[in-house]
Amino acid sequence: MPSRLGVVVAIAAATVATACGRSQNSDVASKQSPSTTASTTTTCPPVTTIVSPSSARAERLDAPWATPHYDPNSQALADFRMDPATSAVAPRLSGEQAIAAVTHAGSQSGSGAAGTRTVARFGLFTGNLVVVGTDPNHTLQGARKVAGVPAWLVVTDGIAVGISAGPFPMVTPSTSTSTPCPPLDGAGVTVIADQDGQSLANEAGNSFQSVP
Repeated sequence: MPSRLGVVVAIAAATVATACGRSQNSDVASKQSPSTTASTTTTCPPVTTIVSPSSARAERLDAPWATPHYDPNSQALADFRMDPATSAVAPRLSGEQAIAAVTHAGSQSGSGAAGTRTVARFGLFTGNLVVVGTDPNHTLQGARKVAGVPAWLVVTDGIAVGISAGPFPMVTPSTSTSTPCPPLDGAGVTVIADQDGQSLANEAGNSFQSVP
């Protein structure tokens, strides 16, 4: 028959073992229980300036300008370039008339608003133009390449352009909070044909090179 002291020791040992087991189970559970929310840091692209305030008076392009990732073999309407015209090529329109043509067409949202800057540069356009069919529905027939067309590059800087910050990092669990990037000051770019004031190209974004 066990003594009273042995019974007390056995009960104490069982109590300690039970407490340790509960502590270990609690630690495991806390490690396995995910947090309900997580925060992510969004990396926003830097603000860029396309039009220099000191360059507003010049009207002739004095250096080549091209859209981002320009490919001379591409048939995309967004791929085009402007090159300086020689002094022998005289423009029919003025810079103000080219800007007025853009404003009248409404192809640049935000043009003329407070905080924007608009400049016009005369040069030679190389790019792709839409071919419109002569059928009753005016079906588009693809694009045709043109080069050396006298035209005006009209750029309005300071236009808010929505951006995407790219893919967000993987977070476990799926519930996460993040702050979206604010709209950046981008630019609207329109090319106006010098001959008739018609639009040859129209793009908007925040990755254009600076206007020389």
